Amino acid sequence: MNFTTLQKTLGRIFRNVRYGSHPKPYRDWFWILIVTLTLLIGSVGWSYYVFLSTSSDDSGTSAVSLKRTLPTIPLDAVKHLFMVRAEERAHYLSDYHFVDPSRPQR
Repeated sequence: MNFTTLQKTLGRIFRNVRYGSHPKPYRDWFWILIVTLTLLIGSVGWSYYVFLSTSSDDSGTSAVSLKRTLPTIPLDAVKHLFMVRAEERAHYLSDYHFVDPSRPQR
């Protein structure tokens, strides 16, 4: 297929899109609005579908399976970890001394 055949074929397909001697802004804006509204409605529909499919109870997970797969750490161990971190923070604020090289020494 050479270029002239392709040009003639595309010319027949897109015959109604040509402007002719005068621009047709009403037709252009009409098609822009139609395409935009179609994409907007499609996006809203897809979002609604995804929302319904993820919020349904048929997702395949349940509370029982989550309890079996996730490791449970005792609450006391977590409290101890936060206490150790709080003690270390207190040491940084009171006991540890750092030299700031950007400040002149007194």
